[in-house]
Amino acid sequence: MVVTPICPHLLTLRPIVVRGDALLTVRVEGVVNPALLTVDGQKGIELLIGDEVRCRKSSHSVNLVRMSGGGFFELCATS
Repeated sequence: MVVTPICPHLLTLRPIVVRGDALLTVRVEGVVNPALLTVDGQKGIELLIGDEVRCRKSSHSVNLVRMSGGGFFELCATS
């Protein structure tokens, strides 16, 4: 899994890579501004002090399609 800060205000805030079987827990302990949880670009949900977000690998998988003979931009260029 990759944990990526969105719009970090410091250059030292880099993505973090954790093992695929890890359980990641983030807890809101004390914030001046509202803390928002946004997953895959959906509408943000406000988190309150004491809230926890747990993230782990799903037991479900997804099959992706790979187009042969070039990629998306090559297909657009020929249209």
